[in-house]
Amino acid sequence: MNEKEMLIQNVNNAMCLTKKMKPLESEIGNLEFKLETQIPKKFFIFCILFLINIVCTLEQLIVYGSLNLNSAALSVIFGFILYITGIKTIMDKSIAQKSLPVINRKLSKIKNYDTLSWLPGEYRTSVCINAINRYVSAGRAETLKEALILLDMDSHLEQMENVA
Repeated sequence: MNEKEMLIQNVNNAMCLTKKMKPLESEIGNLEFKLETQIPKKFFIFCILFLINIVCTLEQLIVYGSLNLNSAALSVIFGFILYITGIKTIMDKSIAQKSLPVINRKLSKIKNYDTLSWLPGEYRTSVCINAINRYVSAGRAETLKEALILLDMDSHLEQMENVA
């Protein structure tokens, strides 16, 4: 079996793993985005609204000397909604922080299967395996080295396009 045939066989064997890897990689990306962007924004907005609620309530107490029933009820209801939203945001963060290592371990197990031993570690992703499959199928690469060079060049071009 020559190098090209071995590469085709390795890629074909690895393609079934990409179906398992893709959802895990996607979930990791979603959780990381949630932890880095969405949750901090939600928590910041929650804190600002909670402070506004407190300031408005205090302002009414200072200006009028008391709260009327409607204002007090609205303030309590709004404060309670903000409190629940804050608690939910903290729980979402906790769940994401607990889920991330579990999903990473599952993905790591798949990446260490013997089926992928022919592929260097940093290229053991569904995106890389699919790209290598495209290069080999299209005749752009006949060896693993050629496929990895094409992959690196395409990644570099994509990064340059994103910068521009």
